Amino acid sequence: SLADRASGRPRGITILDADGDGRQEARLQTAAMSVLVDPAEGGALTEWCLTGPRVNLLDTLSRTPEPYHEKLKAASVAARVGAGGVPASIHDILGVKEPNLARHLIYDDQRRSAFLDYGLQEPPRLEELVRSTWGERRLWSLEPFEWDAAPSRRAGQSASGAEIAMVRRLPSGRIRKVVRVAADRPVLECVYEVDGVTAPVVGLEFNVSLRDERYLSAAGEQPRAARFDIQEPGLGVSLVLELDPPGTLVHFPIETVSESEEGLERTYQGLALLCFWSPAPSGRGARGGRWTGRLRWTVQTPRRR
Repeated sequence: SLADRASGRPRGITILDADGDGRQEARLQTAAMSVLVDPAEGGALTEWCLTGPRVNLLDTLSRTPEPYHEKLKAASVAARVGAGGVPASIHDILGVKEPNLARHLIYDDQRRSAFLDYGLQEPPRLEELVRSTWGERRLWSLEPFEWDAAPSRRAGQSASGAEIAMVRRLPSGRIRKVVRVAADRPVLECVYEVDGVTAPVVGLEFNVSLRDERYLSAAGEQPRAARFDIQEPGLGVSLVLELDPPGTLVHFPIETVSESEEGLERTYQGLALLCFWSPAPSGRGARGGRWTGRLRWTVQTPRRR
């Protein structure tokens, strides 16, 4: 916030290389929020910062192998074998803060960002999503996009807000993503269009860093979901997600096995949200026809006195 104020960063759309990878990203900025869109990274949102509460809603962490994970795996085997055939306690071999911790060693095959898109032959099972073992079901994912129309280096904000569009062209058609931010209220809209692309199931993924006590312990699935809310009272932030059309919504906590001074423990890193649709096989479907899905995020924060 201080840097923006000092540099006079304009509201609207700014094209820049924000992450230093030699490729262009787009920053959509309003008085309420700043959103970073990366076409090279599958057209994903890699940053979503709220000005008032000063929080990055996409401050999540992908799960990757760590050296101390190997110690946990070895200790699990040793605990099962034990000395003289007598099973030992893993707590005696390696400091861990809960039993069966090794089963929570789950690794992601991509960055846990937002507005990730997938085409699938059939919906993945809940357990596959939780354990990140559904990669083979994907027809596509995380392919680079390009700007639908070449944006200027710095574009002003209109009365309705700011908008950026990206497209990925395929031999049979194209996939288009549109990201919009409202000018006068904290609203983010993500529009996904498939045209001439065959996909029995279409999926979109978002990972947010809010900690909602209702979703910390178990995964959940809501068929025909049209609305979903996430709240973190400590930050004073709540999100309302609206799906158009309604779809199947799956949520589960993203947890890493981390090392602390007291030993190994599970650490909450964010909440994964995946939305799936089965487009109709008609001209409006995603089986060689055209289909559009919209996700509208509304941010609610208390007013400062």
